[in-house]
Amino acid sequence: MPVWLQAGFYSIGAESMIAALIIFITLLAAAFAALVFRSAWERKQLSTERYFVDIRRGDPVRTDPEGGRIKFAFLSDLHDYCRDNGTDKIIAALEKEQPAMVLLGGDMFTCMKHREWTADLGPSLELIRELAKRWAVVYAEGNHEARLRDRHPDSFEAYSRALEQEGVICLRNRSVVLNGVAIHGITMEEDYYRRLIPLFGKKKPMPQDYILKKLGMPQKDKINILMMHSPMYLEEAAAWGADLVLSGHFHGGTIRLPLPGRPGLMTPQFQFFVKECSGMHTSGNGRTKMIVSRGIGTHSVDIRFNDLPEISMIEMNFS
Repeated sequence: MPVWLQAGFYSIGAESMIAALIIFITLLAAAFAALVFRSAWERKQLSTERYFVDIRRGDPVRTDPEGGRIKFAFLSDLHDYCRDNGTDKIIAALEKEQPAMVLLGGDMFTCMKHREWTADLGPSLELIRELAKRWAVVYAEGNHEARLRDRHPDSFEAYSRALEQEGVICLRNRSVVLNGVAIHGITMEEDYYRRLIPLFGKKKPMPQDYILKKLGMPQKDKINILMMHSPMYLEEAAAWGADLVLSGHFHGGTIRLPLPGRPGLMTPQFQFFVKECSGMHTSGNGRTKMIVSRGIGTHSVDIRFNDLPEISMIEMNFS
């Protein structure tokens, strides 16, 4: 082949490769931009997820006068969602449902680890005030509440006093009977929210009497709801005697994959493919149910994809 013809072929090949590379980069940038816009849109949405739970126990259970049925709302991991119009969206969604009570599962604000950072508690308190005007509100702590108490005790005390003034029932390792059921709230040390080894490592073992020491025995003549922010200890909660566990913390896995069961890709602690990211789960003994909320807000990793913010509406039958 003549030299001039070879040069023509090489020139055409190089130009084609450059053109193909430009098209590929353009498509990649467009896909990334679409994901960014989709995530920003999702973070402002609010989805009502409905759960129906049947609790069947051999022991007699004393119920309220209306019998063994209750409908309540569970909110978790709000973080900074209540800025802008977030409070109005949540109140409007709940007013349509009219639950008997509202349970708050923790992380109602964001408190970062570095001590010089101060949590913005105003949006959380604004929402809680509006909730407390309409419903009985029970509040259990997450890791961000525990972090605020440890790093900024003055702010935590002011926050706690404000909740008390609004009539909110705060369950810091204690229990309350409301609407015929026993509700327990456990505050866990920070080690129980992450893996011992990052990414795919095992969780910290929980001592057999850990929950018992914090809460005492479950109430045998009541249905026992345990609010435990970390969802990694279902079996331990079942061994203690919980009938229903309410958790959050994992934000639905941040990115929910389009696979059977829609598993979550990554938790905020960079744990991958954790099965307890969202939805309903059953303990090994088959008796204890756990509902894991996808949460409502985000922090640090401000991403939601195929992972709409969630209000959990729970209808529970028990006998």
